[in-house]
Amino acid sequence: MDRNQTGPGSWVVMTERVLLGPFLTRAAAAYRADLRGRALPARPDLLRVTSTWLPEAYFEFQFGAGGIRPNVAEVVQALKIDHDDITIADWLVRPHPLLATMSPLGWLDAERSVRKVLEAAQSDGPSD
Repeated sequence: MDRNQTGPGSWVVMTERVLLGPFLTRAAAAYRADLRGRALPARPDLLRVTSTWLPEAYFEFQFGAGGIRPNVAEVVQALKIDHDDITIADWLVRPHPLLATMSPLGWLDAERSVRKVLEAAQSDGPSD
């Protein structure tokens, strides 16, 4: 079974979700965010992974030296209106043509415009 589909031009479209680790436990994420652990699940600007077989985990890329990364949090909060956490996390790590073929996360890591990432999401954003 082929996991990839050929997309427009030279793009390869992955058909499976990509989740970029490492991951943090609730306690570790709360420590990095300087919050109480029970406050984390209610935050609309954080992505988390939950399941019956996996303890709750948070993507480390959401945190920097100063706590929650504001640029990532702004994008996550805007996208959570229409998409689930796994779909958003997957979209953040895939190359995007409107971001000079960088991933949205790579674009934000390079300290480029959050507005441009939000425009890319509106044009060709996460797909559930």
